[in-house]
Amino acid sequence: MILKHLILLLACVISTGCRLQGELEHLGTTQLDVPEASGMAFKDSLLCVVSDRTGDIYLIDQKGITIERLKTKTKDVEGIAWYMNNFYLANEANKKIYKYSTSGDRLESYSLKTPKLYDPQNGLEGLCFDPYSNSFFVLNEKLPGQLLQFNDKFELLDQIFLSSYSDYSGVATTKEYIWVISDEGEGIAQYDRAYNLLKLYSINMDSPEGIAISEEENKIYIVSDSSSKLFVFALPKLE
Repeated sequence: MILKHLILLLACVISTGCRLQGELEHLGTTQLDVPEASGMAFKDSLLCVVSDRTGDIYLIDQKGITIERLKTKTKDVEGIAWYMNNFYLANEANKKIYKYSTSGDRLESYSLKTPKLYDPQNGLEGLCFDPYSNSFFVLNEKLPGQLLQFNDKFELLDQIFLSSYSDYSGVATTKEYIWVISDEGEGIAQYDRAYNLLKLYSINMDSPEGIAISEEENKIYIVSDSSSKLFVFALPKLE
């Protein structure tokens, strides 16, 4: 299964049809009071943004105003997900997922097993819960760039090698697509549910680290780690 996914993605990358470049419509930018914003997810109508520097969770409205801040004991956080009234945080260095309550109490931790060939300097860089498959997606940053799928007990379901960018920093899903952002590539790769690369979008921003998507509003929200700014783009439709 893993080899099949790798072959499909490599074939897609060398195909001119798959490498069509696109631009996203920029709708606005807002400064956040979140140091080194590194991951983002929706909790109802609020955006949950996690800080790489402090490990704290910031609940903000879509205008960028902080509504609540939850202190955690987790450092080096690079991803956040919201599932069943709990927060899940991805730790880059030790490849663990931590489960937190809405009051900031750590409830559980999950160690993710990865192959020995992984570069120990490059860990987890993205996390999201996908309601359409009832599973979690986790990104390994690089060497290799990989999308890992887990059930709610963080038992591995699938692993897909990525080759659209040199690194990967955030992941989000919509009903038909999986969206992966790259820090170094300053772009978004759009995949279908069979992991075929459909399109690459330039976003022209520094250090994109977290992504969340509202299908109801047709908007993509992306946070910058270096500037702690929230960028809003229109959700594109494939032609």
